[in-house]
Amino acid sequence: MMKIVLAFVLTFFLAVSQIPHHDPVAHSPLVYKVNLEDPPIKRWGPIIKDFHEPLSRFMQYFDLLPISKTFFKDVEWYAKN
Repeated sequence: MMKIVLAFVLTFFLAVSQIPHHDPVAHSPLVYKVNLEDPPIKRWGPIIKDFHEPLSRFMQYFDLLPISKTFFKDVEWYAKN
């Protein structure tokens, strides 16, 4: 019985310690006005321009993941069918 209580307490404290504690947002987020009737290149242009550096950094890290390139082809096939 003591082992179960100890395991529960340890699990509880481990779960609580993983909760992120963020400070309040000190800046106002960027706001975009999007016309859904515009072509995608025009619709996403301002957003891509503002986030080009973080997106390219994300893609560099994403390319390091050990995911087979055929996986993406299979996902594309599955999405189309």
